[in-house]
Amino acid sequence: MDTQVAWSWDLVNWTRPPQREPFISKGFTGEFDSQMIYTAQAPVLIGGKLYFYYGGFDVPHNSRQFNGAIGIATLRLDGFCSMHADDDGGWLITRRERVDVPEIMINAATGKDGYVKAEILDLQGNIIPGFSMQDCIPFTGDSIGHKLKWKTDQSPKDQEKTVKKIRFYLKNADIYSYIPIYV
Repeated sequence: MDTQVAWSWDLVNWTRPPQREPFISKGFTGEFDSQMIYTAQAPVLIGGKLYFYYGGFDVPHNSRQFNGAIGIATLRLDGFCSMHADDDGGWLITRRERVDVPEIMINAATGKDGYVKAEILDLQGNIIPGFSMQDCIPFTGDSIGHKLKWKTDQSPKDQEKTVKKIRFYLKNADIYSYIPIYV
């Protein structure tokens, strides 16, 4: 037995990735978690990392005798998956978001010569003046809570509408999550 990732939009219907790879791999033969792993109900968030406590056993599921211990696995916050771009770069456009303040909190990591930039778009896909990729202050490094900003302090107003889309540009980077900041 092993653990797998599943997700749900409504807590009724659940989906797993098609490969069904283990989320926490079992240990090698003879290790305490070589045959079965049972995870706790939810991870614990400590200092920007998710801690997954689990029970590991060195015998098969139907065994009457068992030896077990408690293990721990860690993952960066929101590190279940990411949008990734290599040297060639890439981009993605978000769903509609409420964007009042010219800041977007991102959880991202970049590699050598990598960056994350963004631009704010109206609902027709037009760039809001002052919020283009060239106006964005690029993010480099590794942070679970970086405020991506533009060179202007103005609000991204578009005929008094606050609903926008965000186009992220990545090169040698992973973006794990984002949160538009609004008041």
